[in-house]
Amino acid sequence: MNLPVVFRGLALADVEAAFDYYEAKLSGLGSRFAEELHRTVMRLSDHPESGVAARHGVRVTHIPVFWYRVFFLPEPERVVVLAVRHPAKRPPRVAELLGEG
Repeated sequence: MNLPVVFRGLALADVEAAFDYYEAKLSGLGSRFAEELHRTVMRLSDHPESGVAARHGVRVTHIPVFWYRVFFLPEPERVVVLAVRHPAKRPPRVAELLGEG
């Protein structure tokens, strides 16, 4: 299918925080996180209906190795990444995910 993938602001902030966290732990680990995220996003681009259905059309998949969950919304012309969260963090509410422009 190969749809474009866009990140909302909340997702970008999540990714930046995760990258910084891993890079502070070990040099290069942030880049490894980014690579695994990229693979996951490419999979969503090819298979936008993958993952587990949540509510209101939102779906969830995992980033291998790092345990992060990717909350996304498949749309007819694109895939919107809404948030990228570690399971230890409070999962975002659907209203929080969908309310951001």
